[in-house]
Amino acid sequence: MDKRHSAAQWDWTPDIWEWTPEHGRWSPRYGQPRDCVFLTLSTDALRPRDAYDYWRETVFYGFEADVPDNTQRRGFLARSTALIAPRGNLYWYTSDPVSGYRARRHCLADDEERLDLGLVLAGERHHQQTGDRPLRAGPGELFAYDSARPSQVAWNAHGGLHLSLDRQAVRQALGSDLPAPSKLIPALQHHPLFPFLRDQLQLMAKHGANLNRSQQALVLDHIIELTFSALNAIGGAPEHNPPSLLFAARQFIHRHLADPNLDTGQLARQLGCSRATLYRAFAEHDLTVAGYLREARLRRVHRLLTRAPDQWSIADIAARCGFLDSASFSRLFRQRFGVRPRDLRQRHQSR
Repeated sequence: MDKRHSAAQWDWTPDIWEWTPEHGRWSPRYGQPRDCVFLTLSTDALRPRDAYDYWRETVFYGFEADVPDNTQRRGFLARSTALIAPRGNLYWYTSDPVSGYRARRHCLADDEERLDLGLVLAGERHHQQTGDRPLRAGPGELFAYDSARPSQVAWNAHGGLHLSLDRQAVRQALGSDLPAPSKLIPALQHHPLFPFLRDQLQLMAKHGANLNRSQQALVLDHIIELTFSALNAIGGAPEHNPPSLLFAARQFIHRHLADPNLDTGQLARQLGCSRATLYRAFAEHDLTVAGYLREARLRRVHRLLTRAPDQWSIADIAARCGFLDSASFSRLFRQRFGVRPRDLRQRHQSR
């Protein structure tokens, strides 16, 4: 498939993510990418009679789009842009009318459960989750889509965007199981952080495609942190139960990767807990503090090596991510990614 002339365009290499649209539909066996990646899908270059079928077969996972009506068979226009990252995915899109449902069989067959929190930019979205009342969202209003629950959805001609998060991580932030959309949406919309979250989402939809990958990853990370902070607040979870402690620890680590002295002791002091409590919070998710910190640093170095200005030396980049020992850093990087830092840099500088 020629990426320049297909309905899909993407920007990553196999060392970042094994899956590409050339493999067909994504499945959980491919996992998430090691770094933030960019993907666009569009019906623009397709024959009108093929567009709707392409969209429902390619874009909708575990969701049964309705059989096309006569208007949709004559032509269907849609475009979607995605930022896909280890912590969450962000999609923004425009589309002609579309409707469909998620049945119990879809929920049971899925290996991955997600919660989509979105914002309508234009048009209307109608949604009813099993056991909840029908909901309507217009421009500037939130919607929620829980992949663990059967539901029905209908859009008219619309524009929107949504953040897709691991459902278990959302539960941890809330400190409880997910409430129905009719309860979750008003709680989020009335939270003081909502105006900031709404503005960030709208700005990303308007300007996100013009940012470079490092800038996109930074904004996406801020959006995810705002969302989890709001969820944690409305859920009323205790400040230092293991799930919320792990979330706070991960946030602090990502904000202070450049500090070479960041370790378990400093992290525990900043979070107001003991080292043993911190160890337990990570261990409950089969993680270690040192391992998570090392992985976060290596991923950031990897991203910067492919995107930083040429005048930044590899030593400068490593130091910006907390690595001061060049020999140790090079060894760890090669063990993690199977390539030396300078070889990865040269590969991307030659493009």
